[in-house]
Amino acid sequence: MRAIPSLFAAVTIVVCASASTLAAQGMGMGGMGGMGGMGQRGLPPQPEFRLPSFPRANEIAATDVAKRLLGERGKLQLTEAQAAAIGAIADTLLTANGDALVGYDEAQRRLKPPTTSSTPPDAETMRSYRTAMPVMLEAMDRVVANEERAAAAALALLEGSARDRAQGIWAKRRGQLLDWRKPLEVVRPTKR
Repeated sequence: MRAIPSLFAAVTIVVCASASTLAAQGMGMGGMGGMGGMGQRGLPPQPEFRLPSFPRANEIAATDVAKRLLGERGKLQLTEAQAAAIGAIADTLLTANGDALVGYDEAQRRLKPPTTSSTPPDAETMRSYRTAMPVMLEAMDRVVANEERAAAAALALLEGSARDRAQGIWAKRRGQLLDWRKPLEVVRPTKR
């Protein structure tokens, strides 16, 4: 018969602990009656699980630094020779980024669309992200390196205020690339 008082004591401790937890969350026993109590005080918000989304490969390639500089040709007051040289840089960059982005595009196509919910993604979805994201990260690193070389070559062609303006265009593009790259670091490959 000693088991019954021990069981009663254990249940009492659990109920008291639960009540104090609810009270600490603003949901004391008085707040649980009716819909108003739960709706006004409610449970704390559930964490939101958000899978990252990424730009498409064609979006990355379409806005490279050389194309941006050529798009600002008038403001940069490019000579015909400078415009032709930056055009050649743009062609080289298009090829280099295109090669880098083939794997990125293939990996991205295997990903399920990003979701937002209060439940974590299923194991299959997480597996696809863990497989795709390192491939995409490597491709973005190549794109950043390609564009750094292209920007350096283009900036070497310019002087004075045109160079300053071009550096601003490059800084904005580089920031965009790094923002696109950042979510790819969320799931890193395991090192063996």
